[in-house]
Amino acid sequence: MRSTRIRDACSTTPRHDDSMNVTRLAEMANDIAHYFDAEPDHAAAIDSMVLHLQRFWEPRMREQIVLYLQENDGAGLSSFARESIAELARRSHAPPR
Repeated sequence: MRSTRIRDACSTTPRHDDSMNVTRLAEMANDIAHYFDAEPDHAAAIDSMVLHLQRFWEPRMREQIVLYLQENDGAGLSSFARESIAELARRSHAPPR
């Protein structure tokens, strides 16, 4: 069922030749979120997921999942994944220190 919600939401997302499959990105984000959500400290868990995405996802993958969250209100993403991706977006647009 989860994949169906993601796939339905993705059907309205514009596709580009160089884009990753956003359905797969959303599934991966949910899997990662499931792992980090086990951390008892919620703020630390969010931070850990954001750092994971920054370290292991290519910039275009991060851009696509943020765009997916913004355009589709994160349909099919877990609440933890949505919160983490929103934090990723916030940090990505923060001015350098």
